[in-house]
Amino acid sequence: MDARGNGLLAFELLYSCGDRAPWLNPEKEGLGMNPERAPTVLVVDDNRDHSRALAKIFERAGYRVGTAGDGQEALTILADRPFDLVITDLRMPRMNGLDLLRNIRAMSPHVPVLIVTAFGEWTSYVEAMDCGCVDYLSKPVRREDILMAARKSLARRGIRAPGVSASDQEGDPA
Repeated sequence: MDARGNGLLAFELLYSCGDRAPWLNPEKEGLGMNPERAPTVLVVDDNRDHSRALAKIFERAGYRVGTAGDGQEALTILADRPFDLVITDLRMPRMNGLDLLRNIRAMSPHVPVLIVTAFGEWTSYVEAMDCGCVDYLSKPVRREDILMAARKSLARRGIRAPGVSASDQEGDPA
């Protein structure tokens, strides 16, 4: 948390998620959610600190979280267990985020993939969107922004995020 109490993770939004949605209510995050029905998120990043920070954000918000250190490990995990959402870094050893995105599209085209990267370049943004990325964020990203991007991505698939009521989701502008 920064000095202003904003709860900033060292990330910044590159691709706009739109205005703060009315259904976003941080006070409700994770409350009353059955852990067996909580959405699952796979965080893929070779930087352990970033991976842990993102995992902690999603766990505290009521999601079930898995982590992988690179794209190859992520594919192994995804072959064994389905996830509702994948959040991946762009530059990683063995398999980068764009190659992971392409593989996920081939394996499970319905699974939304968010890219969070320290190397936000226009060409990689365009390529990622062309390959089916649902959102492209540049590190550092704020906790609220990554959670909102996840909620919108899940809502498009009809999956309710922790802390979002059914009536709130129906009114979701996503």
